[in-house]
Amino acid sequence: MKIEKDFQKLRKLNQNFAQQQRCTGALLKAMRLVEFHSIVIREYGFIVANQLLCTTTLGILKKPILQSPNDIQAIDSDVQFARSAPIATLEEKEFGMRTRIGHFQAFIRHIPLVG
Repeated sequence: MKIEKDFQKLRKLNQNFAQQQRCTGALLKAMRLVEFHSIVIREYGFIVANQLLCTTTLGILKKPILQSPNDIQAIDSDVQFARSAPIATLEEKEFGMRTRIGHFQAFIRHIPLVG
């Protein structure tokens, strides 16, 4: 399944930067590279203590953005979801399904089932 491949990329980022406490150029570059190769998820972000520190679109944020809690925990998995989370790059006027693994989050692309 395509989304599971993207989850694996999110897990790998989390493993590679498990001890990271701030956003750096190297971390941002790694997130952007993973996003480029992702199929289903986009707009990767790095979080510490529920504070969004950087995203693949906005880069390193001058002021962290508090993230709403996730409302779904996948059974027997490290994947969490928020059904309707504000998308920081869209001035919080748009919402999307957010997924999170460890210190990293991303939004699931809307993919039509037909047509």
